[in-house]
Amino acid sequence: KSRVLSSRLAHLLLFGRCKPHQILVLSFTHNAAKNLRVKAEKMLLNSVNYLYSVESIVSSSGVYCDTFHGFCSMVLKNHGHLLNLGDDLKIADEYEQLKIMTSLLKRGGYKSSNLAMATNLLRRIRFWKESGLGFLGVQQKFLKSWTEKRAYEIYPIYQRELRSRSAIDFERREGDASSFFFCFLSDWTSVVSSWS
Repeated sequence: KSRVLSSRLAHLLLFGRCKPHQILVLSFTHNAAKNLRVKAEKMLLNSVNYLYSVESIVSSSGVYCDTFHGFCSMVLKNHGHLLNLGDDLKIADEYEQLKIMTSLLKRGGYKSSNLAMATNLLRRIRFWKESGLGFLGVQQKFLKSWTEKRAYEIYPIYQRELRSRSAIDFERREGDASSFFFCFLSDWTSVVSSWS
């Protein structure tokens, strides 16, 4: 897969079909993004030297290579004001989410050092987000376990705490950042066109 993508990137640049700043390369890991660019650069160098016997003036420098997470984060940080996210938007990583949850538990009278409880509550909230339910989509009458019931109670408080810190969480699929990012795709054509 990476060889095909690297070859395509090199082809687009070598034959002038795109300028480097017109290309967006996204991958799941930073290492994969870096490797795609490095492989394309080697292919460009080899092709230009072979075809023209001169130093390469064609380069992958200027191609935006990043992870999906990194790209979504950058777009949200640059355009989050359109969703009232504020100019100082932060994306809470797992550590920050745990820190927020343990502080909320402590305020609620639970042991602040109970990381297992905080982790389980975050997992439940994450599951609801990934299922596309959000807080309003969860039906309280179907909650059975203690964890589900506590997660339901703390969910809106957790969201308010994130917002008070100018933060959103970013989960694998349907976390806040993913949801906000996809709003751009459907509602703000000017933002999308700036990346075309």
